Amino acid sequence: MPSSRKTQAPEGTGEELHPPPGGEHQREKSSPAGRNPPGNSPREGEIDAIVTAIKLDIISITIIIIVTAVSTAAHLCAVASTMAQEYSSREVELREEEIFAEESRRAARAKVLEEEEGDLI
Repeated sequence: MPSSRKTQAPEGTGEELHPPPGGEHQREKSSPAGRNPPGNSPREGEIDAIVTAIKLDIISITIIIIVTAVSTAAHLCAVASTMAQEYSSREVELREEEIFAEESRRAARAKVLEEEEGDLI
């Protein structure tokens, strides 16, 4: 089918040239790789737009998943750090209590020994 668009021949000839058959006009109507007959499927540009939109959605979802994972990891690190500090401070308290109890026992033994020595004299 001839196109309504005509091109000019090289200057000086004054002739109008028609595009060759199978040119731009015919490419628009043909289906990509002959998979679907013309008129029964979306245009190639629409398919490309849909594919691009799907790719962008996948990228957006991937970014959301990565941000959520990093945020969760940071939160877990903060919780673990807090728990470690609490454990460490509790461990120090227990150690201090053990030291105090040991010193109290030594003092009590020393007192008992002094009393026994005093009774012997």
